[in-house]
Amino acid sequence: LVTRVSPLLLFSTHYHSLTDELRGNRSVALHHMSCMVDDKNQSVTFLHKLARGSTTESYGLHCARAAGLHSLLLDRAEEKKREMERDSAHLGIRQAVLFQASWRASLGG
Repeated sequence: LVTRVSPLLLFSTHYHSLTDELRGNRSVALHHMSCMVDDKNQSVTFLHKLARGSTTESYGLHCARAAGLHSLLLDRAEEKKREMERDSAHLGIRQAVLFQASWRASLGG
């Protein structure tokens, strides 16, 4: 996409494999939105400030908690998140491997 289409902006959330794929590409500047995380209270405050570099963190569960989702659902989601992280680490893969494969296929690669 970067070499064929040359978009001015490519926005992605939760697909950290994209940053792995594009890191080091001179045509791409990686940035993220800054935030403050309080792990003790499991809250996140988005600062609406663009910062250089990528992030490997996802704050979806923090946002779900702030939105008032039921604690049983949040507990189960946290359990599945840990399970997926453990399994992917064991297999030596990162998030969104399936997405990455379909992304490449859509580009004819």
